[in-house]
Amino acid sequence: MLFIKKSLEHHIVDNMTRNLNELECLTIEVCVDGQRVNSTCVYRAPSTSMKMFNDIMYNKIVNQFTNKKSLLCGEFNIDLP
Repeated sequence: MLFIKKSLEHHIVDNMTRNLNELECLTIEVCVDGQRVNSTCVYRAPSTSMKMFNDIMYNKIVNQFTNKKSLLCGEFNIDLP
């Protein structure tokens, strides 16, 4: 879930918003002080495949961040050693 202040210019980035078995992702482009920033929020259910999640993240989401100011946050449900 993303909260955006009403006074900020913003819109949903459709080609980076997904609802798949492996992840849910919402991207909103926000204009802050004249600069456009992509804000992406991701949810990965604990029972999904890490390989599938990583493949989708890198091929469909992270590659879209090229040359753009971006913020990536979310609930990745990854156990780190």
